[in-house]
Amino acid sequence: MLNKITALLQDEQLRQKIKEAKTQDEAIELLTTTAAEKGENFTAEDVTKLLFFFPSSFTQPYSD
Repeated sequence: MLNKITALLQDEQLRQKIKEAKTQDEAIELLTTTAAEKGENFTAEDVTKLLFFFPSSFTQPYSD
């Protein structure tokens, strides 16, 4: 799941929207909505846990 989320974050427009989010909840909602549109199913709780345990995954460039 971490790889799928970090891959989503390679989208510059999505990253910009997340940066502009006023709250963490809003940013997580943007990510989970985008994931759902692409056929992935992440809950807000999933993203929150990953953000807590792997914060650099959300700020560092993704590479396979």
